[in-house]
Amino acid sequence: MSREIPGVPFGNKSTDENPVRHPINPHKDQELQKRYLTHDSVYLCLQNNLIRLIKLIKPKTILELGFGGSQTAVKVAKKYPNIKITIVNSDNGMKSLANKEVQERNINNITISEYSDVTKFIENGLSDYDFIYLLYNFHHIPDTTARKKEKIDFLADCYDNMKSGSYFCIADDFLPEMCNENELKKDDSLENLYDRRAEETKTLTFWTYLNGVTHKDVRKASEEADNSKIREKESFVKVKTQDGEYLIKKSWLVKIAKDAGFEKIIDEDVNSIGDAILLFKK
Repeated sequence: MSREIPGVPFGNKSTDENPVRHPINPHKDQELQKRYLTHDSVYLCLQNNLIRLIKLIKPKTILELGFGGSQTAVKVAKKYPNIKITIVNSDNGMKSLANKEVQERNINNITISEYSDVTKFIENGLSDYDFIYLLYNFHHIPDTTARKKEKIDFLADCYDNMKSGSYFCIADDFLPEMCNENELKKDDSLENLYDRRAEETKTLTFWTYLNGVTHKDVRKASEEADNSKIREKESFVKVKTQDGEYLIKKSWLVKIAKDAGFEKIIDEDVNSIGDAILLFKK
């Protein structure tokens, strides 16, 4: 019997046996998505360190599950043209954006999977890949129960279908270890974290987006910085109401990955505002 995997439509009623499915990447505004993935400094912090891991591991084949606008895969493909990259997403809008990006940049080492069902893709096997990763996508796997069954089953399914010696990486945002997951709406540690995330994102994004020193350039960078701050504030509302933003604690993920059979290689924060990279090996 196959396990439950994110990104697959599966009924409307949410129960243990029949959970509601959401795309692994919920962003619908493609232009906003592209700007976010290109210029948001919180995202870039995870992305840049993920690419550093690829440089150190030197995989010949890579799989990205839930690729957003394909920005990370495009960066890796341009930097390492000998690496074969496969990207998978059940969102047709994101597939269209990825196709456009790959064609415009004339990239030949990215394959956009035709699978619209992530379950079927994983069941078909992951033995072709040396390095598999999710970037800001693991937390979109829905938690239809307090036991987080979908996330547990997703990790176990990935482990079962990977080849020995391959790597599995999750780069994501995590809940504060001290927060009360049963009272996210009231939890001060979560609110304080997202206040800091909003301010940090605004500050860093200004410098990432600044392309000149004219008044127009500075105004544009300031506008993008303000937009990033707003997005983080909106994310906080989604996290505390679990509206597609099902964050978990990093320690919980490490335990579940080990239970699935993975060896933990790296468990490190990339900043002080909740983002971290976990690297596992089969």
